[in-house]
Amino acid sequence: MKTVGFFWLLSITMIPCANAQLLVRDKGDFIISLEQQFVRAKEAYQLNDNVLSLPTLNQYTSKAYLAYGFSHRLSAFTSVPFLQAVTLNRTIGKGSGDTLFLGDRNIGFADPEIGLKYAFYKSPTTVLNATALVGLPWGESRQANDLRTGDGEFNQQVGVEATYSFPHSHHFISIRAAYNNRTKGFADECLYSAQWGYTIQNRWSLLLSVKGNQTLYNGQYYDASGELIGGSKGLYANNEAKHQLVPELNYHLNKTLALQGRCEFIFIGRNTLKAPLYSVGFIFHSRQ
Repeated sequence: MKTVGFFWLLSITMIPCANAQLLVRDKGDFIISLEQQFVRAKEAYQLNDNVLSLPTLNQYTSKAYLAYGFSHRLSAFTSVPFLQAVTLNRTIGKGSGDTLFLGDRNIGFADPEIGLKYAFYKSPTTVLNATALVGLPWGESRQANDLRTGDGEFNQQVGVEATYSFPHSHHFISIRAAYNNRTKGFADECLYSAQWGYTIQNRWSLLLSVKGNQTLYNGQYYDASGELIGGSKGLYANNEAKHQLVPELNYHLNKTLALQGRCEFIFIGRNTLKAPLYSVGFIFHSRQ
């Protein structure tokens, strides 16, 4: 029973955004997560390792996540950022006091993802999964001040992941590797994550992850009309590289509901915002 209970805690803690790191254990089992993300940036990493100064840019994202089990091996999942607001603050000259930039904002739907996960090996301590997902270009990829809510391309991603829980312990580890095939001139990417977790008295879950995406630089810089492919302010940029340290803390209110909070700190970045991401939300799991 301790092993079963631990795997339930594992399933309800392993849902960090689009990584699809979750365990749906049986037919009819489902997980729902709602979270609010926030980024506030005054700088962005450029492709040449320089740092670009920006008027204060804020990005607010409301995201829903759903996973459903068709069997004890096959499940489907989707990540839907149903509302994203991006704002760029007004700029005032220090000496003159004149308004140099009036500011701007863009609010809309961002790019969702939908996929399948297949557990090709299961044991009381180990689960090995294969995943496949597609990213849908439903966000706005063109905007006057490049305040995008999407990249405008249809991507396909395949990956494998492994999770191991230590016997007679509340520790677990999980690793994941994936390849992201991108279209419309965007460079393909390799993605990875490694996570360690620990549960305390079946109430608290502490998690620490290292994750990232690395561009393969095999895309184009400009489209047929001569416009730059991808955002220029670190939003949905092409040739993006982002390597992050992610601490997370979850509190389990009961056997089906947990509160979640995490921070994502970038320690290596290219063509991305130079700022941490903060997220709070809750997770509901249907099974006890």
